[in-house]
Amino acid sequence: MFSWFLRAPKQAVARYDVALVPTELRRLGAELSKKIQADDLAPETLLFSGGLLDSLAFIDLVMRVEEHFGIELGKVVEVTPSSFDRFGDLQAAVTQAVVR
Repeated sequence: MFSWFLRAPKQAVARYDVALVPTELRRLGAELSKKIQADDLAPETLLFSGGLLDSLAFIDLVMRVEEHFGIELGKVVEVTPSSFDRFGDLQAAVTQAVVR
């Protein structure tokens, strides 16, 4: 009945190495879009308006990124497909959240 109350508290996550953010984001993005290779994801790459990801992939991307890096993107930026249309915008938000 009150199982939410009995959940274990979140464990503190060790800070992620900021230098690894671009490489790991490219890997995660390429896993979600079979239309592009990780090495082809540049800061100016358009993820959504370029047709690489759709709205369902956006949700999956946000969830994977937050879990992988141990962050909450909503604390540093409004989480919408338009705020992460450019790969560089996603990379900047994740880097900002990691160093917080």
